[in-house]
Amino acid sequence: MKRIFLILCIAALLFMISSASAVADSTVANFTANTTSGTAPLTVQFTDISANATSWAWDFNHDGKVDSTEQNPVHTYSKTDTYSVNLNVMNAVSSDSTVKTDYVTVEGTGTFGLADTPWPTFQRDFNNTGRSPYKGPQTNNKIWSYTTGKYVYNSPVIGIDGTIYIGSIDKKIYALNRDGTLKWTYTTKGDIYGASTIGSDGTIYSTSYDGNLYALNSDGTLKWSYPTRNIYGSPAIGKNGTIYIGSYNCNLYALNSDGTLKWTYKTDSNIYNSPAIGKDGTIYFGSYNTNLYALNPDGSLKWSYNIGGTSQSSPTIGSDGTIYIGSHDKKVYALNSDGTLKWTYTTGNSIVSSPAVGSDGTIYIGSNDKKVYALNPDGTLKWSYTTRNYISSSPAIGSDGTIYFGSGDKKVYALNPDGTLKWSYTTGNVIQSSPAIGSDGTLYIGSNDYKLYAFRDASTVAPVANFTSKITTGTDGYIPQTVQFTDTSSYLPTSWTWDFGDGTSSNQQDPFHTYTASGTYTVNLTASNSIGSDFEVKTAYITVTAPPAPSANFTAFPTSGDIPLSVQFTDQSTGIGLSWAWDFDNDGTIDSMARHPLHVYNAAGTYTVNLSVTNAGGSDNEIKTNYITVAAIAAPAAGFTATPMSGYTPMTVQFNDTSTGLITFYEWDFNNDGNIDSTDKNVSYTYSTAGTYTVNHTVTGYGGSSSSVQPDLIKVIGAPELFVSSVSSDTNYPLFNNTLTATILNEGAGHAGGFNVTFLANGINKTVTVSGLGAGNSTTVSTTDIKRHAGDTVLIKVIVDPENTIAEANEENNEYSTTATITATGERYQGGRFSTGKDTVNTAVYAEGNIGVRVVEYGSYTWFTHTGTATYTADDLKIPANATLKSARLYQDWTWYPDPHFTIEFNGHDRQNPDVVYIDKINGQYVFDVTPYFKVGGNNTAVISAERTQRGYYGTVLVVVYEDASEPYRQIWVNEGCDCLLYGTEDPYVGYTVIDNVSTTDLLSADVTAILPSGENADLKITFNQKPFSMTGSDKPDPSFHYYDVTNAVQNGTNELGIKGHGEDYFNYALSIVEMTRLTASEANFVADIQSGNAPLVVNFTDTSTGTPTSWEWDFGDGKTSNEQNPTHTYTAEGNYTVKLTVSNSLGSDSEEKTGYINVGSAILSPVAEFSSDITSGNAPLTIQFKDESTNTPTSWEWNFGDGKTSSEQNPSHTYETVGTYTVKLTASNYGGSNATVKTDYITVTSDVSAPVASFTSDSNAGNIPFIVKFTDTS
Repeated sequence: MKRIFLILCIAALLFMISSASAVADSTVANFTANTTSGTAPLTVQFTDISANATSWAWDFNHDGKVDSTEQNPVHTYSKTDTYSVNLNVMNAVSSDSTVKTDYVTVEGTGTFGLADTPWPTFQRDFNNTGRSPYKGPQTNNKIWSYTTGKYVYNSPVIGIDGTIYIGSIDKKIYALNRDGTLKWTYTTKGDIYGASTIGSDGTIYSTSYDGNLYALNSDGTLKWSYPTRNIYGSPAIGKNGTIYIGSYNCNLYALNSDGTLKWTYKTDSNIYNSPAIGKDGTIYFGSYNTNLYALNPDGSLKWSYNIGGTSQSSPTIGSDGTIYIGSHDKKVYALNSDGTLKWTYTTGNSIVSSPAVGSDGTIYIGSNDKKVYALNPDGTLKWSYTTRNYISSSPAIGSDGTIYFGSGDKKVYALNPDGTLKWSYTTGNVIQSSPAIGSDGTLYIGSNDYKLYAFRDASTVAPVANFTSKITTGTDGYIPQTVQFTDTSSYLPTSWTWDFGDGTSSNQQDPFHTYTASGTYTVNLTASNSIGSDFEVKTAYITVTAPPAPSANFTAFPTSGDIPLSVQFTDQSTGIGLSWAWDFDNDGTIDSMARHPLHVYNAAGTYTVNLSVTNAGGSDNEIKTNYITVAAIAAPAAGFTATPMSGYTPMTVQFNDTSTGLITFYEWDFNNDGNIDSTDKNVSYTYSTAGTYTVNHTVTGYGGSSSSVQPDLIKVIGAPELFVSSVSSDTNYPLFNNTLTATILNEGAGHAGGFNVTFLANGINKTVTVSGLGAGNSTTVSTTDIKRHAGDTVLIKVIVDPENTIAEANEENNEYSTTATITATGERYQGGRFSTGKDTVNTAVYAEGNIGVRVVEYGSYTWFTHTGTATYTADDLKIPANATLKSARLYQDWTWYPDPHFTIEFNGHDRQNPDVVYIDKINGQYVFDVTPYFKVGGNNTAVISAERTQRGYYGTVLVVVYEDASEPYRQIWVNEGCDCLLYGTEDPYVGYTVIDNVSTTDLLSADVTAILPSGENADLKITFNQKPFSMTGSDKPDPSFHYYDVTNAVQNGTNELGIKGHGEDYFNYALSIVEMTRLTASEANFVADIQSGNAPLVVNFTDTSTGTPTSWEWDFGDGKTSNEQNPTHTYTAEGNYTVKLTVSNSLGSDSEEKTGYINVGSAILSPVAEFSSDITSGNAPLTIQFKDESTNTPTSWEWNFGDGKTSSEQNPSHTYETVGTYTVKLTASNYGGSNATVKTDYITVTSDVSAPVASFTSDSNAGNIPFIVKFTDTS
């Protein structure tokens, strides 16, 4: 009032002065402002442009109070509203004023669908400014902390009633009272990273890493949820209530307030941050692909800008529309609203923190370089403050300009506007949460020490009481009316006393109160703290009156029809604050209190309807007589079916209704005894007692009822009684499929339908189905047991009808248990041998893994008599040098003569006795375990000694099992024993040994090697799981190795190897090796025997791939390919060739490529043979010098001189000893080929004397016998 009086006095004085003689020009009021709209708190710079003014009086809200007398004042609007501004100016001559109506528009958090609370969302407002209209704490006075179940990573927000909401990595959303006590929690299925957002209706929108956006009521119950994928950011709310949220699945979602999808926008990367919303509704957000997006409200792209690095920082919008955002490229970006770059500022590390904008336009942002930066609006540095660790917390700004944030050094910081430290507080872990400021000056912030902290200054002066109010429900001015009162007292009150003027009071800080009686009410608030108290009385503050009495009216549709008739009633009454009471048949009973009810008439008739409406001003009725007409309909006609209609107890029958007409009720009487057994439409009923039954089915509808009675419809025969009367097994031989037999008896009165019988016997579970069994009858069922070992004790259990398919009076006698023992016998076909002796078969070695086996023999039958030395070279065994030895066993077999009592010395070690001896009637086998002495990768020598000198010793066999990474995954069994199968028989089958624990997972191959000391190369047939196999190959005589592929017969678990005899000869069976090779992923590799040479170059390639490849694809680099495992390829052209091998099996493929692996020189032409000689004729002995004159550079020469002599020299000298004519041939060769030239009769050799002329004489040429003649040569 004093200010108004002063203004009037000044105005009067100016008026009197103006009446006098003017000494100066008159003044004319006018002004401008740097901004006229924005978000609270909105700071406006006013600029006086008045003419000739010397003093100024500003009224920023046109309330008649002078707010400033500066010429160019700055004023901050903290409340949402539209303000008119009045400027009065004066000088010595005159005064003037100007009012600009509705000049400044301030939008608060209650705008754009946000709740009007001190901090309803991340960074407080829809622009993400982080700027509060309230002053935060000036000291680090902690008033409380609340401990959650894990890190508090996200930021607190404040609800309509002051509730603080915070999420935790423990997957929970917490609602806390202002005093830090728990209100409620809501558990999601994922960690909580984003801050909640409070809608204008109080709904809490929260995100979770489980991918859902949750909408919660203020009591913590679920309103709805919407699934996306993992969500990190916080939701934003637009002007029309649309909720925006980004997801890890690269989509930005726009949802209606009921949780339905409005639209989505697909980016090409994950979205981690929270959207900001411009004044025009533009949605700004960043994605991990380095883009900042601007979307129109309809979800279409407005523009995008590449910010140089991935973005987890959320955008912030300044009062002039500038968009600020941080990036992982260390920069702060400022963009104009059209998406063009304004400026950038580079920090020392990546940025996760979101910017905050002060009332003066200063931008505050943290960086992972440990600093918080204050930047001027033009992008220049104002100041920076260094903490001791990274800063991902986003700053909050108090109304006094204090900047609050957290750091990775565990501290909460409060900085003065000039960048100096105001205070700090150390928590128990790093801080990634961003702060929020309450209306009472409390600062809330979370820490990774699991806690939410609350800081507020201690009281130093008594509070100054003040408050505001707003209507939350009801019509303004009419009862009943609910008002929310908000405490705006200053100086930190700690308690409140409200007097609402109607005889009620409250001690809450921000209470809700409902006025139910007409009147004008004075409201009094007393605010107190430890220093003192103050009160604020607002006289005649609330005025409410009773509303006018209502006028009742309604319509209905339809108003006539058949029963049941559904009628929709629509209220058309007028009035305020109505309640409704409907009487649909005017019987005086209220049938509904809904405004627009739906009512169903189930009985025919004409109905009068009465609606009564009431409010605080009175009531009114509308009665419509005979308004609704409902017509009757015909009664339904009953009918039904039953399936089956006869059978054995217990018999279940399915009854299906086939009635016609409109039906409201069903009744079944399954035995026509007058009792209702079911009221379902279709029903299943079980008859447990034998008999004949009449069925009665009644249906009722709006038109009446009818029944269908079917006499003697169901015929039920008595129940069977099954049990196992005996169980037996046959001879229980080892290595034989023994038969188990059970006798099943039906002692009941009824026939038993189909049922199962289950045999359980130590590893088998087999079921046999019996089609049926009549009363008093029995049946036998049997199954085949697995092959077992001698001495096994087998527990046998037989269960009849294990599924209880057959209903019996006694279900407890359906099992029978017994035991059987497996015994060996001398019968040849059931597990015995063909001859007597110590013929037990042992699995001597079992190994599993990357295993290989090598089998090699030395010598043959009778290779030594008393002492023999067997040597096995590294080339014989070919075991990898780095392999790990698993087993090495040496086998020495003998026949016909007495036991030789073999001993051995292995690799020079002490004499060694056998580990195992097998003796048959005429054969034997000694087994020596030489594993401790065996040399991997070297030569191994065994000296075998026998006590007797008779012959009959077979070749010595060495079996080595080893482990090496180059080998595929295998199971290997070495089974040993010595058995003589006699000649003259072709027996079908003899079990030899059982192979246990076989795994067929990814089985590639199964191979058997049978070693026969005697048997030559006869085609010995084996059986595997009783499937016959002929050998796929054989090697060596006495001992002979026979090979079999049994892959197609292998089964998981236990397998059996058997032998079939043949009628031509006998043979000894010494041992067998079973290899199960698993299909394993292959790693390609190869080598070549030669890698360089001239064309044509022949190269032999060898596959050295690991694993178990089943196909090979070679690319030789010259356009040629091959599918062989180890191909030979000829390169015909010069060049460097890259060779690639791809190996495959059903598990996948792998490739090995060797670049420039083969180097081929230029092609060499084959020679053209030619020669000469120094002479071509002469007398014997004739020596001739031959000269090679071949072209194309031969590298070898073959001379044939025609006299049986040859030479490989290039230019040989040859002597012909004998007279004659000789043909000479020269063959010249090189890498390119060969060529020959023949010179016929090329050399002539003569003698140096004439040829002799034969002649002789005799001394007589006639006489008597004996006649003696003397001859004389005269040649």
